[in-house]
Amino acid sequence: MGQWHSKRQALMATSIADAEFIASALAIQELAWFRNMIKGIIRSELPVSTRYNNNQASLSTFKDTAYKPDSKHLGVRVHQIREFIEEGREVTMDYCRTKDIVPDGLAKPLVLSKYILFRRM
Repeated sequence: MGQWHSKRQALMATSIADAEFIASALAIQELAWFRNMIKGIIRSELPVSTRYNNNQASLSTFKDTAYKPDSKHLGVRVHQIREFIEEGREVTMDYCRTKDIVPDGLAKPLVLSKYILFRRM
């Protein structure tokens, strides 16, 4: 599933890990909205959705609940997403190697082996 929209940035990331964390949190927020809409249409429970991320530092921010002074600027809303994931009923987070990320084939130069792999998908 993918959605695109343009919006002024609400939070300022101070590192790549923070930027990935914010992007994942916003994607999970959208995913939760879509899941609720679909549940309202089909009137049954959906299987747990998995959000893949290739940045292990941002994944540890989701999974490690200890207070970190360098992440306090991320805001309460983003940390609410962390609690949503910890429950694990609707969305889980998992690691995906960078070379396995399909959308990278649309944004980066494509070598022949990747082209063949994406054609088979």
